[in-house]
Amino acid sequence: MIPTWSLFPMTLSFGIWNVRGFNQSPKQREIKKLIQLNNLILLAVLEPQASFSKLEEKCDKIFGSWKWIANKGSFGLTSRIIIGWNSSLFDVNLIDHNDQVFHYKVSFPLNNKYVFCSIVYAANKYIDRRSLWSALVHHKGLVRDDP
Repeated sequence: MIPTWSLFPMTLSFGIWNVRGFNQSPKQREIKKLIQLNNLILLAVLEPQASFSKLEEKCDKIFGSWKWIANKGSFGLTSRIIIGWNSSLFDVNLIDHNDQVFHYKVSFPLNNKYVFCSIVYAANKYIDRRSLWSALVHHKGLVRDDP
């Protein structure tokens, strides 16, 4: 399901996909097609297992003129979360991240609206999820009751 918001003058479509095979050209074409068919303005790719050595090349190919961020180099040998967005429509400011979550603020300069988002790709073991819960509690303290 593609979530949409109508808080703004236009409908906003964000997508999240848990995808394997990110390094393969057919999967990259499929991701690009998903963006185009659903008029996405932001896509989070979970579990891409993208190798760091080719991450920039792959993301530039998929997202084109969009901006993107990944948790590359921070945790383990592959990226667990990649977020691409259409920077001509809004700004994404990374607030915090770890290997299981990205917290960011989406700002729309034309109307001074914003929304806070968190993209989660949780670890399998409960002991490893403690850092996730800590990050979520900390983030809630920062954003309070903002959208």
